[in-house]
Amino acid sequence: MKKGRYFYFGRELCAQANRCLNNDTIKDIWRGCCSYCGTLSIFCCDGFCFTAGEAGYIQIPQNSEYIISVRDGGVFVGAVNSKALARAMMVLMMRIETVSADEGEERFRIGECEIKSGYTVETRMIHFCVFPETTYSFIKKSIRLAGLMQYTHVVLEFWGTLRFDCQRALSWPSAFTKEQAAELGREIKEMGMDVIPMFNHLGHASACRVSGGKHVVLDQDPRLCTLFSPDGWSWNIESEKTKALLTRVRRELYDLFPHSEYFHLGCDEVYSYGTDEDNQQKMREYLVSIVQTVHSEGKKPIIWGDMLLNHEMLGLGNEYFCNCDTPENSEKLISALPRYTIIADWHYDNTDIPVKTSLYLKDRGFEVMGTPWFLYDNCLAHAKTVQEYGLAGIIVTTWHTLAQQMAQIVYDAIICGAKHSLWAGESRNQLETETAALLRKLCFVDGDYTEAGWTDNQVFKQARAAI
Repeated sequence: MKKGRYFYFGRELCAQANRCLNNDTIKDIWRGCCSYCGTLSIFCCDGFCFTAGEAGYIQIPQNSEYIISVRDGGVFVGAVNSKALARAMMVLMMRIETVSADEGEERFRIGECEIKSGYTVETRMIHFCVFPETTYSFIKKSIRLAGLMQYTHVVLEFWGTLRFDCQRALSWPSAFTKEQAAELGREIKEMGMDVIPMFNHLGHASACRVSGGKHVVLDQDPRLCTLFSPDGWSWNIESEKTKALLTRVRRELYDLFPHSEYFHLGCDEVYSYGTDEDNQQKMREYLVSIVQTVHSEGKKPIIWGDMLLNHEMLGLGNEYFCNCDTPENSEKLISALPRYTIIADWHYDNTDIPVKTSLYLKDRGFEVMGTPWFLYDNCLAHAKTVQEYGLAGIIVTTWHTLAQQMAQIVYDAIICGAKHSLWAGESRNQLETETAALLRKLCFVDGDYTEAGWTDNQVFKQARAAI
């Protein structure tokens, strides 16, 4: 291939493509990648492809989900299905360069190339918490970045931030409407990802981090205290009213995201039931029951794995999160839990390859998702374990640090084999500047300082206090 050859196009590019690309999200991202002065017009055709200019069909290589071919005469993108085609388009759009953005002289180009998918982790999920402090524009920006970086699923966990019909006090007054949540789900789908709704069914019933001391329900209606354990941290697993309410919550989430294959039940960090054997048995029976119920409702149940694991039993150090109190209770719970339960094995300090607990749970018959947080070596350990030992996939968690560490979305995707910008390296500073550049393409803020980037300010409270 000759060096420095490009496919050039002007303000409007007309293309033939599968109807799955003929949506507002794809067109909006295309516009952003063209400095907000280029548009994409799509004429629908059969087949999972995208064609612009004079481009012939290219066979998708075996074991690849897409192929991208750019020549000076045209562009061809072919994929095995609609989701793969959307991901391929994300890769293509990141390669658009602006030659001129002067009015009336808009010109863009894509360098000649032939690219096929090469993901090292097939199922790449990312978990987003929607806190009361999370603006709609921020979560939308985060979702779009995840889509651009070719994640396959988005786990959406609303922390008192989604208005449920079944109980008003499950959300703060400032919560998102169902219409807003459905719009997020639409964008997730249009970018080739699937949404996974999550609602905590045991611990974290307060919909607040323990360090915050808030309680979405009891700070609004103390009369509902019997729905919870005495400390409010966990749901009251003996209450039929609690079980009925959680059933209605799931139904509303199923209706809101009808195409979701999975449902995340949470069930981590259960502090309220202690070591009493009677309570342990009740918790065990409850966990088995809710997993069975979700499975009978046609969804694949996901739970966090910490309550299954015991440090002593496995001979592990503090780099592993194991919150089951005794080896005996660990064994009883693992033995009782249905094997169709998907275990999200979260460990945020571990850098061992392989992640020992993931292999242990896999050997016990479960599908296991490696689950890191925002440390490069931690994510690498989980990704390598998934890849080398045939685990179900990876769930990248973000929790409360997303507003400071958004570049890790890009970093972790690259670890899993995602394509990224041609010009960016993989150092921390380079990935942060790449992330900032990508966000500017994904969401135009029109000079709004608080909406630009991923923080609403540059000097944080602790630093300001010292000035």
